[in-house]
Amino acid sequence: MLISLCLISLFSQAETTTVSGSVTNASETDTVRLVVDTTYIELNEMRFKEGLDDSDFKFEFDLTENTIAEFLVNKTKIHIYLEPGDALQLNFDKDSLATKVAFDGEGAKNNEFLFKFNETFAGQFDKYATEEEMKSENLDIFEMTHYDQLQKQQSYLKDNLDKFEQSKGFQEYIKNQVRYNYLGSMVAFPIIRANDDPAKTEVDPLPRVVLESLKPEWINNETAMVSPRYRYFVENYVVYKTSELNEFKKFQNYTNSVESKYVYARQNIQDAQFKYFLAKYLHENYDRVKPSTVRWIYNHLKEIDNSNKYHEKINEIVAAKMLEEDPIEEVVEVEEESASSSEVYMKDMEGNALDFKDFKGKVVYVDFWASWCGPCRSQFPHAAKLKEQLMMELSKKEKEKIVFLYISIDDTESGWKGAVKKLEMTGFQAHSPGGWGSKVVKMFNISGIPRYMLINKKGEFVDEQAKRPSDPSIFGTLLELIRE
Repeated sequence: MLISLCLISLFSQAETTTVSGSVTNASETDTVRLVVDTTYIELNEMRFKEGLDDSDFKFEFDLTENTIAEFLVNKTKIHIYLEPGDALQLNFDKDSLATKVAFDGEGAKNNEFLFKFNETFAGQFDKYATEEEMKSENLDIFEMTHYDQLQKQQSYLKDNLDKFEQSKGFQEYIKNQVRYNYLGSMVAFPIIRANDDPAKTEVDPLPRVVLESLKPEWINNETAMVSPRYRYFVENYVVYKTSELNEFKKFQNYTNSVESKYVYARQNIQDAQFKYFLAKYLHENYDRVKPSTVRWIYNHLKEIDNSNKYHEKINEIVAAKMLEEDPIEEVVEVEEESASSSEVYMKDMEGNALDFKDFKGKVVYVDFWASWCGPCRSQFPHAAKLKEQLMMELSKKEKEKIVFLYISIDDTESGWKGAVKKLEMTGFQAHSPGGWGSKVVKMFNISGIPRYMLINKKGEFVDEQAKRPSDPSIFGTLLELIRE
């Protein structure tokens, strides 16, 4: 029997790929299955199934990228590595799939290595078993154990990989599996432990040396996307870094948690891994967050997912949620608008329309933020110190020539005002609701917050990408503008 499925791609050249073989000692009740998922979150899966009444099987399909597939006989499963154009053959006894397989054809050398590697290091790449270990082991012992495993796995690769036998793509894959198995386990450790204890209010920070060992190119590594352990690393790295920016306090509001992770990922994760992160987070969390949050995260995914790898299927899942309204207590009360309301893009604490020109004659240091943005909040202490330094340096007259303008893009007025009060914020407070759809965001094409801008006394925007309060150079820049 031949099963065929063709996928048409406008961006990648599909190649016919075949997985075939024979099974000894099979009966007519036995089945062989193949599951190929290039989205990694069970969207657009290719699923094949055959009975083994004649012992032979053959699956043929179009493949556009390297992938890891599940191969099953009844309930026994192994993973196989496939590249577009492979013609892989597997021959084995029905009861020995997990222990002995003869591989042949294009892709055989890759899978011979993978099979032996998985057999040699059985259990060390099982994230569920590793997470159970995290719950009961202290960090020092856990790290030593997994670092020792890393060393042995890397030694095995050094001694056994052959650039003339295994493909370049496979060699990158298996090296990434090893590297990110260790790194992903380390960044996940404090997250898993914190989530396992409902009474725990904070996430324990990792030793600085762990994060300092991460090379920037390891974080955004599009070629590693085929590796499940890399994807696990990316997910947990974003969660950990967001927690760090939230001063390691656990989020009490699920919407705030998801929005904060989205903001961090938007600013720090790129390319295919960012699209994957957005799709996975929507897929897993859409029913636990506000409809408005689902809408603007989905709209961003749709905007960047040019190859339609995710967004159409995600839309099918979240469409009903996006049609809902936010809970009534969180909806901003809309006042009757005047004829010029279309020009109103932000309001002050009293609900009065506000424009940048209202501050003409003063230097304005603009801070775009939101209550759910951990990186924004982390800058507030630096801003307070910056104001204090300026007040010590400036004359009484000069002090009147500087304004710290905070513009929140919170979806709701209550969320904005609540944060201003809770954080005891000083400076001039303004609100432009709508998240990434707010009018100021669109006006300045803001793609991430916090974002800072400088306006001189003439009302001119002199820097739309100004330094953060934590950057020492901003003090001199402000001083110079005030004294112009």
